Amino acid sequence: EASGANTLFQQTIKDLIPTYAIVTPGPVKEEARVITKELDYSSLKDEVENGIIETAVLLGKLRKSALTSVEDRISSGGVCDFVRCSVVCFHEEQLIECYNALKQAPEEEFFLSREKNGFHNTSRSVGGYRDIKLNLMLKGSKHPHICEVQLILDSMLKLKMQSHMPYAVSRGDYCT
Repeated sequence: EASGANTLFQQTIKDLIPTYAIVTPGPVKEEARVITKELDYSSLKDEVENGIIETAVLLGKLRKSALTSVEDRISSGGVCDFVRCSVVCFHEEQLIECYNALKQAPEEEFFLSREKNGFHNTSRSVGGYRDIKLNLMLKGSKHPHICEVQLILDSMLKLKMQSHMPYAVSRGDYCT
């Protein structure tokens, strides 16, 4: 289902974003990464890592738990960004224009579910990296999906690319 939503989402974003920005589709998130993120978001992560509770048992509890918000009901254990893209801008003014274009999009296409402004002065930065992440509830597909748009400056993208390998290692991508 995420694949079908992905096509609609990518086209909708390209139609809304000014042509000076570079829209790059992200891959649809794979099941293994979703499971890892579900565990990261879980309050029982330490118990899993210490062998007190088995991963399969925890995932069953996560999926059977009472889900209250719309976002929780259509996400998997709090993981929302199965479908995603990045929008790269070259100046702060362009980033603001793209941000406003998404915030002012017609409600029949999607609505803003969550916003994370990494440029805000209270936001914690890792290695100086900053971006804006918008979770958008996509309408028009067979099933509603929350999709993520990452608004990023070209200079921050370069920083992100340099720091990706240490980040991937720290989250365990290369463990067997």
